[in-house]
Amino acid sequence: MGKVAVNKTFSTLRKKEMFINIIDEFNKRKTPEAIFAYLCDKMECDLQAKKYSDEGRCSFENASPNVLEDVRVQKIIANGAKTVADVFIDYDTYRYTENNIFFDMIHFLKEYSTN
Repeated sequence: MGKVAVNKTFSTLRKKEMFINIIDEFNKRKTPEAIFAYLCDKMECDLQAKKYSDEGRCSFENASPNVLEDVRVQKIIANGAKTVADVFIDYDTYRYTENNIFFDMIHFLKEYSTN
């Protein structure tokens, strides 16, 4: 579905193939640039979750039932996650293990208050 959406989105652009190739590179995460972009994308999502949680704009009460039924999410909550941001961060931490800078940043973010 994603590939179809990308093709449709870029269908009228002169440099369609170039953009599609860049997105394919990002999705494959085989180059250092693609890995870096992927980690930035994940980190941005975790940062947003942290900001929204700290501001009280998201909570377990308004989370999708599908998310709360996920086995990994239930385990993270059972292990002491108190906020939606805690879940986001714990859920994504394994993605950062191969990059010390991002790994340190995600652990800093978990303890940091955005207020």
